[in-house]
Amino acid sequence: MFVASSRFFLFFYFLVRFFRSLFLERREVTIVSDISLAIKKRQEYLNFVEFTYGGCERTRAGPGVTQEGGGVVRRRQGWALL
Repeated sequence: MFVASSRFFLFFYFLVRFFRSLFLERREVTIVSDISLAIKKRQEYLNFVEFTYGGCERTRAGPGVTQEGGGVVRRRQGWALL
C-alpha cells in the first residue's frame, strides 16, 4: 500500500513538474520577447525624437541643444539625419 501510494505520488509529482516546466519555458520566452519589443519601441521613439527635435532632451535651451554634466551646454549632431 505504501509503495503504491509513493509511486503514485512520484508519478503525479513528475507529471506536475513536466507541465510546469512547459508553461514556465513558454512564459520565459514571452517575457524575453516582450522585453526585446519594448527595447525596439524605445529605440524607435528615441530615433523619432532625434529626427524631429534634433536631439533636444528635456532642456529649455532649444532644439539641437542638450545639457550635459557639469552644466555645460553642447550642440549635438542629429545622427538620425545622416
